[in-house]
Amino acid sequence: MRERGLSEKVKVTVKLSDRPLESTAVFISADSDREYFIALGYLPNLVFHQHDVARHIIM
Repeated sequence: MRERGLSEKVKVTVKLSDRPLESTAVFISADSDREYFIALGYLPNLVFHQHDVARHIIM
């Protein structure tokens, strides 16, 4: 993602944290994970499937 222009100001991690959920994006590889993260309180429009990202990078 950094190679595609993601700012160094944006923290990238594989661990969940106590950071504000309303400003945290989650990238998932399985559609079934979407509901899990939404149930935890992450905003639906900030839960991205890997295909969502790939589709927009390719275009």
